[in-house]
Amino acid sequence: MPDPLIDVNNAVDDESAAEKTAPPDCSRMGARQEVVTSFRFRKQTRHAHVDFGASKKVHETFAANLADQLSHYFRLQFSISLDEVRQTTYDEFRAEMEGPTCLLSLDVKPTLRQALLELSPTLVFPILEILLGSAPKGTPPPFRALTAIEQKLMDGVFRMVLRELEICWAKVNGVRFALSRVETDPLATLAMPVSESLITFRFRANLEEIGSTIRLALPLPLLKLLNESEAPKAVEPAEKEVDSSQTDILSYIGSGKIRLEAILTGSTIPLQDLANLEPGDLLKLQHPVGRPLVLLANGEHKYQGTILSHKGKRAFAIRGLTANKYV
Repeated sequence: MPDPLIDVNNAVDDESAAEKTAPPDCSRMGARQEVVTSFRFRKQTRHAHVDFGASKKVHETFAANLADQLSHYFRLQFSISLDEVRQTTYDEFRAEMEGPTCLLSLDVKPTLRQALLELSPTLVFPILEILLGSAPKGTPPPFRALTAIEQKLMDGVFRMVLRELEICWAKVNGVRFALSRVETDPLATLAMPVSESLITFRFRANLEEIGSTIRLALPLPLLKLLNESEAPKAVEPAEKEVDSSQTDILSYIGSGKIRLEAILTGSTIPLQDLANLEPGDLLKLQHPVGRPLVLLANGEHKYQGTILSHKGKRAFAIRGLTANKYV
């Protein structure tokens, strides 16, 4: 017959072993269990001090020009205005799309990045009605994706939007936009990493009395290129231009002849002595021996120097310019 004391001790030992192997009961310990998630410090989704000033101006111009082109093309009243500019991520941009839409994926050349342009169905389907020959009814658009034929009909509108976008970005050297594909379900494909930083522009678009939206998402580095192109540049001093008229005059008169005379200046004699001069007479002048002579160019005092002999001929050694009429 088993000893009851031994059975009780065995039961206590089994209970103690179970408590040691079982996970701690957080509710009894008064502690809270928290879920720990990793954070990628190298991948930032928000950038501080992003300047939207230049981009607002550029895309306000884009909105006005696109409205004019659409109004002229369809002969209806279009109005488009920039409603909001903000920084977001690709994941947040996709989450804001409701149901089937018209999303243009754009290649930004020469970079390897992509931009996104969403035309709301409330704008696309009224435009399709006009292209098919009827007036826009203003009724809620059908909840479905665009067919391949409808996308083909919208090609002209897509090209018009991209052309106006490129014109406004022309100041940024080399940036071009090319249509890569048209998506109807933005959650079905992944155009870029979900944490990619984007600058989104939301436009309010009106076709007659029909209100709609257009959204444009650009990669953040593209905005930095735009801000650099708008930054004031240091003004370089303009190079002095040679007056072509002066050059022409110099080339024309360069072959002319100038009369040169070397004279002693500052000496005078009485008029009576001048009248009685004969060959062989010696004139005593007041000109000191060390004073230089003056060289006249067409009667104008130009240089001062001394007379020398050079290879059997008289020569004038120029010592400098004359400061006064008389030296």
